[in-house]
Amino acid sequence: AAQPGGAPGAAQDEGGVQNGDAMLSSDIAVLRREMTSLLQRLADCLPSNRERCVFLINNFDTCLTLFGNRGLGLGNAEVAAFEGQLKAQRDRFVEEELMEDFGRLIAFVQQSERAAGEGAAAAAAAAPHLEES
Repeated sequence: AAQPGGAPGAAQDEGGVQNGDAMLSSDIAVLRREMTSLLQRLADCLPSNRERCVFLINNFDTCLTLFGNRGLGLGNAEVAAFEGQLKAQRDRFVEEELMEDFGRLIAFVQQSERAAGEGAAAAAAAAPHLEES
């Protein structure tokens, strides 16, 4: 006869642990989304885009520092999510800073790139017609 806590019970415990891990991962993902949402709402209270970016950069960086102090590594999905948010805010901050002094130049380059892309698309569309001639 099988004893309580024997092999059949161990298999159930292992399945319960796996299910518990999935629940924990899900709960952590919800916590991250709520934390990100809270930080965004707090940032929205600040008067300028620059201040909002700085606020978010500082807070995402603080979260990543805490994760690092707790031993969560690069393989962790939540760490990767915060790293992605941090990178996006840094990119946004750089764009904001460059637009102040180089806005006209950036607009010119973007317009030129669009025109070059449209010209390349038109040339590619015309190329089959040229081969037929």
